[in-house]
Amino acid sequence: MGIDISSLAPDFPVNGNAFVRLGGCNAGTATRLGELLNAAADALPELRADR
Repeated sequence: MGIDISSLAPDFPVNGNAFVRLGGCNAGTATRLGELLNAAADALPELRADR
């Protein structure tokens, strides 16, 4: 179930919050990441950004 994004890198904080550059990945990885994020948001609706 893991996702490997090899170009993941830390960056300078933005507005006092940690910031991570996700970098590049292939379309399959991006699709899988989107699916996992949607599943997590469905399980925890209070964390959805579009509320």
